[in-house]
Amino acid sequence: MPRPSAPSQSHFSERIRQLVKKLEDDGHEVRDLTVEQLIEKMCDIEQQKAQAALEKELQDSRKVWEERLKSNTNSNQQR
Repeated sequence: MPRPSAPSQSHFSERIRQLVKKLEDDGHEVRDLTVEQLIEKMCDIEQQKAQAALEKELQDSRKVWEERLKSNTNSNQQR
């Protein structure tokens, strides 16, 4: 079975350019960063997005459970 080839240098360079453009388009200052710093910055941004999504999901779940608790409490008081 043939071994998959590694991405070419030009492919790597293009991916880095795309990463820089995306970060700049999102308002981040990235001109003087090394490749490692670019990757770290992107990871930090993705982690922040994931954290925000988890927090929103938690808030939504909390609202649902609070409404259920309130509904059950009201139902029990009427009995």
